Amino acid sequence: MRIDISGARKTISLAIISFLLIAIAVFLGSCGGVVVGSGNVKTETRDVRNFNRISLDGMGNLIIKQGDTESLKIEAEDNILPQIITAVNNGQLDISFKRAGFPIRLVPSKPINFFVTVKNLNGIDLSGVANIKEAKIKTDTMDLSTSGSSDVTLNIEANELTSRSSGSTKFNMSGTVDRQQVDISGSGTYSAADLASQDCGVTISGSGSCTVRASGTLDVRISGSGEVSYIGNPSVAQSISGSGTVRKLSR
Repeated sequence: MRIDISGARKTISLAIISFLLIAIAVFLGSCGGVVVGSGNVKTETRDVRNFNRISLDGMGNLIIKQGDTESLKIEAEDNILPQIITAVNNGQLDISFKRAGFPIRLVPSKPINFFVTVKNLNGIDLSGVANIKEAKIKTDTMDLSTSGSSDVTLNIEANELTSRSSGSTKFNMSGTVDRQQVDISGSGTYSAADLASQDCGVTISGSGSCTVRASGTLDVRISGSGEVSYIGNPSVAQSISGSGTVRKLSR
């Protein structure tokens, strides 16, 4: 009787290789590390100056106010604070989280709050699970951009406002602007019944919904199943591709 030793060796070799591949995958998956919030909340002040834009990439809540100085105070758990990176680059305050080497997964047990005081503000950029919890801004122009899953609460007085979102951002807007342009890509919700504007443009690609108040002109472009509701008596122009709708509210 002849035993096929080469076949047995091949089977063993394949088993060893499979085991090593699984072990490497598990090792790489665990290398990123997890930082679980300690529950011990601390406050830290960062030295920032000379900025008129804010970018928050990752997570946390922005609480913005205007004043005669510029400052940033961070409220977070003591083992989360070292993972937060802040810097001013070309007039923009950048807030992000460490990603050196393998990514670090943060699991905070308490909210991360960024208290920002700014003299003049012309732009806010949010990505990830980043929110504007509270802000009251008076400015000439404002460029607001979000990607991911954000909640934005903003009271603004401006000549021109541009709001762009991709993902599932929820906007709650109030105040007064001369003109606003709203661009929604995805399933975002833009609630601006309390934001008075003269002229307004709305572009929706996807299933987003938008409520605006306009007294002059309203230009609506929808691709998909988006919904636009408006308050006021503007001159309305619309272009719809898909099952989108435009309707006037009695309020």
